[in-house]
Amino acid sequence: LAIKRQIGDKRGEAASLDTMADILDKQGKTADSLAAYKQGLALRREIGDQAGIGSSLIDMGGFYHDHAQPDKALENYTEALNLERQLGDQDRQAMCLHNIGAIKMDQGAYQDSLTYLEQAYELRQKLNVPDDVADSLHDLAEVNTKLGQFDTALNDYLKANDIYRRTNNQRGVAIESNGMAKIFAAQGRYGAALNSIDRK
Repeated sequence: LAIKRQIGDKRGEAASLDTMADILDKQGKTADSLAAYKQGLALRREIGDQAGIGSSLIDMGGFYHDHAQPDKALENYTEALNLERQLGDQDRQAMCLHNIGAIKMDQGAYQDSLTYLEQAYELRQKLNVPDDVADSLHDLAEVNTKLGQFDTALNDYLKANDIYRRTNNQRGVAIESNGMAKIFAAQGRYGAALNSIDRK
């Protein structure tokens, strides 16, 4: 970091600050971590590094979400989403949409959550990264369960489960199987619930 400052490499300095912020956060030094994130973002704004600004905003959104500050997380993710739309980065757009949808679900705003999650899912289908598609399907299943749309939720869980089986993601298979079991149990289909758990 010091060397990058000495040679005036502000892009590199911002990247180092982001890495430092992540390490400080893992050490439990949240105030120092946030300060480093903010310094990195300010540098990127100063030099007009649009892609870097997007990265900083997404990282800060994750920081605020992890530290139970959903409104600030939404603010950062929303700004990042608007920027990534201008830049045409569909992967980052999907990430922002998914994260906003997850926060809205946590807040009980299920219809809003569904809107964001569906947009993320559509983008991830286009990008064709299987585990990301399954991740979106899982959250869609979760919010549809909250809305009482059990058949839709079950279908989402099944699709996610199939993808995870194809990619040999055993943790994902277990999570989706548990989700299906909960729906079967809520419908009084206890045999199907047990079979779903056994399929893991």
